[in-house]
Amino acid sequence: MKKLIITALVFALLASPMMLVGCTSFSGSSSNLNHAYSDGVWTVTATSVNGTLSRSFNLQQEQLDSLRVTSVAAQGSVQLVLIQGDVEKTVILDQLHVSAQPIDTSDFNPGSVRVRLNFTNARGVSIVVSWR
Repeated sequence: MKKLIITALVFALLASPMMLVGCTSFSGSSSNLNHAYSDGVWTVTATSVNGTLSRSFNLQQEQLDSLRVTSVAAQGSVQLVLIQGDVEKTVILDQLHVSAQPIDTSDFNPGSVRVRLNFTNARGVSIVVSWR
């Protein structure tokens, strides 16, 4: 029984970093903030939002090559920030950028990439980050 408990604890400790990939965190204030991820598409909408929303994804090279963002913000500002180790890239999202804008990911390697959205008094927000 003791061996089973130790094995379960070791497994939990080893599995916990894997579980962090894909978790979403938000700090700030918002009204009607919704976000969903499905099959290579992360969708974020809000009536109003001021703060930071971030999520980590495991991306293959072909997914990095096809990374795109489509965004609309009726007011305020939004930044998309990609982070991997010491590499950080910030993309300013215009208030209205309806077509899918490609993101230069040439400085990134396949693996875990943190995607952060910085909102400053943004209203009428709709953002789609995709890599398929």
